[in-house]
Amino acid sequence: MAVCTSFSAPGQVLVGNARIAAVIAGIALTDPRAPTNPAHAGAGNESRVSAWIARLYGLSEISVHGASGSFHVGPIGVALGIRSIEFDRLSETYLSISLSGHFGRDSVSGPRVGSALILRRITASGGGFRRTVTGKIGVLHPILPRLLVAASIERMISNAEPGQGDAVAVGFALKIFENLILLHELRKERFYPASLRAGFELRTGSVVALRFGSETNPNRLALGFGLRTGSLRTDVSFDHHSVLGISSILEVTVRL
Repeated sequence: MAVCTSFSAPGQVLVGNARIAAVIAGIALTDPRAPTNPAHAGAGNESRVSAWIARLYGLSEISVHGASGSFHVGPIGVALGIRSIEFDRLSETYLSISLSGHFGRDSVSGPRVGSALILRRITASGGGFRRTVTGKIGVLHPILPRLLVAASIERMISNAEPGQGDAVAVGFALKIFENLILLHELRKERFYPASLRAGFELRTGSVVALRFGSETNPNRLALGFGLRTGSLRTDVSFDHHSVLGISSILEVTVRL
């Protein structure tokens, strides 16, 4: 997902992880790229560590879990992510690193640009494996005090099938009120129909957040909520796929 917002350090919305899976519905299998738009890596001058676990479509045979972290080193933001999927005798592991930086005077809510490298290892039942490498670049740019636009492009670097895995995404985040954020995104993969995603997050005070979203191609609806106590945040999302059923995600985040 391409949209991330950074209207202020305390009020960030990170799109693409389990916390916000219900805002722009889709991807109950949370994205391992932490964050999906690399321009948001380490933004907000805060360090975080997250761990999550998902149950896909009610199938206990599929094991899915992961972790991510974000921090900054001087002017450079850094995000690391890992995701593991196991089903029967097949397993996949994703590792990612994202780097970002700001341009302009405002290091918190100003324009940002970033890049990411995603490594994927697939292991089959016979012990064989194959690897793929994907590169990604992204940009976030505030147009108005309450409106931010974003875009990202990704391309698979090591692939025997040219064009497979290539994708582009554009979107925006609009802060309608202090406690209500609307998000919208269009994503197009080269060999698949365009996917349209929209959703919102409503904060009821500084403790509770409610989220709802929808997606086309495939058709999905999602609902989620988050609870924040001090430096600890717990988020739960439920994603309904029109064909495969319901998935759930639990994520715990610690602000360092």
